[in-house]
Amino acid sequence: MKGKEFESLCKDRAKKEKDLYHMRPYGVKAVFESLTHQWRPVYSNPDFEGIFGRGRQFVFDAKVISGSKLDHMNDSASKVNQREFMLHRWALGCPAFFLVHCVERTFIKKETQPEQTWAMPCDPDMDIWKSIASEKKSSISRDELEEFGSKVTWDTVNPADRNPLPDFFSAVLEFAKKIDK
Repeated sequence: MKGKEFESLCKDRAKKEKDLYHMRPYGVKAVFESLTHQWRPVYSNPDFEGIFGRGRQFVFDAKVISGSKLDHMNDSASKVNQREFMLHRWALGCPAFFLVHCVERTFIKKETQPEQTWAMPCDPDMDIWKSIASEKKSSISRDELEEFGSKVTWDTVNPADRNPLPDFFSAVLEFAKKIDK
């Protein structure tokens, strides 16, 4: 599975659960400057934003990894901006997370790591985010996703549905409760 396919599945889930929340892709990636008559890129925002309950926002970025870790968290201004944006939103009470789908991995000795999906909260009080911000660390391993993240199940929304979709909204609710404590 590639990133765009994973994002599409998240959109499909949101369409089926439109009575629970409203979600859409985050907006524009560039702005036109009228004085210079040029397009200026805007540093990347997360993939999705939504609202639920009584107007509470949530944001997440969907990632797919086929290797052992979510890599390169500090290698570009847009990735740093995105991470800082999500950490700041969490600090303001907004559930913000990386939704990371780990594809199955098979090793030479016929061992496998199963396909799994995790919601990694962007809680600025977590040591892992402090280490990434200070550049002591530049990635999040599958083991760290399991340790610090919340497992996201795949299921069908309606009995007539054939294909399971990632239930990211359960993570939104779980993280909202954590923030409210």
